[in-house]
Amino acid sequence: METQLYDFVVYFGYLRLMLGTLRFLLALMVVFSHLTGSAYVAHFGFYAVRGFFVLSGFLITAGLNEFYEFDAKRFWANRLLRLLPA
Repeated sequence: METQLYDFVVYFGYLRLMLGTLRFLLALMVVFSHLTGSAYVAHFGFYAVRGFFVLSGFLITAGLNEFYEFDAKRFWANRLLRLLPA
């Protein structure tokens, strides 16, 4: 059991490293699209921004889940109470 957990932790760490590298490349695509000013390259920058935010949200959430336990019922109850009119 411990080896399976260790393999998962190593795999997840490797996955986060690869996703962090992809996020860096997406940021470089955005910078490149701003420097060139070409309309064709600007489309790549537009999609790179979206990918960057999606990966950032995933990596931040994954990092928080390592330190804090997530309770879905409490989260959705608080969300519902915040959205209801006062």
